[in-house]
Amino acid sequence: MARRADHPTRDDIDLISGEFWGSDPHEAMTWMRAHAPAYWDGRAWGISRHADLKAISKDPATFSSAQGIRADADATPMLIDQDDPIHAKRRKLVSRGFTPRRVREQEAAVRRACDRII
Repeated sequence: MARRADHPTRDDIDLISGEFWGSDPHEAMTWMRAHAPAYWDGRAWGISRHADLKAISKDPATFSSAQGIRADADATPMLIDQDDPIHAKRRKLVSRGFTPRRVREQEAAVRRACDRII
């Protein structure tokens, strides 16, 4: 059953599209905050207000990531597709590799990789 938005929509807002996020979405997000802070684009919900995002992130019983975060793909075994307590446990393990010192240690290698790609 197809859902229909019960709020104003715009043809240029496609929350699944890489083109939307790769362009400059700031004007569209400003519009969403003013006209449809919980925006349904036909395939995905977009939340444009900071306070709403904070509330949602603290309510995994209602807003779970465990079934996947993308409408066009299944869940993956990555942190972004997990809820607590599994998310917190795994985040604690990997966060040790992202301290300022560890990130600085990788700067030269990352720059070389970027230069090769570009």
